[in-house]
Amino acid sequence: MNGKHCLGCSIVFALAMVAASIIVCPLILSVRFPSLPSWDGVVWLRGTAPTNAGPAMLVFGASWCPDCVAERPRLEALHRTWEPRGIPVIALALQPESELREAIAVADPPVTNTYPLGVSSRALHRACNGAMSVTNIPSAFLIDPKGRICWYGNPGNLEAALSKQTWLP
Repeated sequence: MNGKHCLGCSIVFALAMVAASIIVCPLILSVRFPSLPSWDGVVWLRGTAPTNAGPAMLVFGASWCPDCVAERPRLEALHRTWEPRGIPVIALALQPESELREAIAVADPPVTNTYPLGVSSRALHRACNGAMSVTNIPSAFLIDPKGRICWYGNPGNLEAALSKQTWLP
């Protein structure tokens, strides 16, 4: 084969893979993770359990994680913008409750978030991170109105992910 033919095949293959990921990935997410488990077992330190499964921006983090702490102002801004439209930020810590309470008590600057903050139940964390093979924090999940994960990634990309959703109010 000549070099041009191989390059052309590579480009066609790459475009086909991109198109397939745009079409197939949402279907795979819906099949692999049809809905969130309940909020049972979550210990709420700020706010209360959501009354429904979605829509929401669910963020996993920890007080000892510098990137998670750095996301707090952005998450607060997102919550203030989207919560009135029915899409709250919900932050869940992956650490013992006592450790999180202590971190909140001594935080500088103080933790002043208005979004719900809790210690994740093992079942909820396992369901979200296990279904998506995500093992790092911070991790964010965008939950659609039916309670299904429609996006996951870094919390810094939540706004861009929101802008692509067709179900937004």
